[in-house]
Amino acid sequence: MARHAVGRWRAVSFASETFAGELGAAGRTSSGDLTAQAMVYAYSAMGVAVAASLATGKLVLGGGMAPGDAGAAVDDRSIARDSIG
Repeated sequence: MARHAVGRWRAVSFASETFAGELGAAGRTSSGDLTAQAMVYAYSAMGVAVAASLATGKLVLGGGMAPGDAGAAVDDRSIARDSIG
């Protein structure tokens, strides 16, 4: 759906995984999930990118939780909400 919106309405999109990938292996647990620190970093960086894009007047789509993060504790998932505001 996001890809369709990006193409059709010339929106921009951001995903937490994009920013977490910048941390490489250090941002992953032994099971491959994002660490809590990587989640804080990813969502904070995504929040900055989304805010900057909103300032341009474009439609912005931000998405979070990579498939491996689906099992994260609810407290960990609140990082997205707290980081982006």
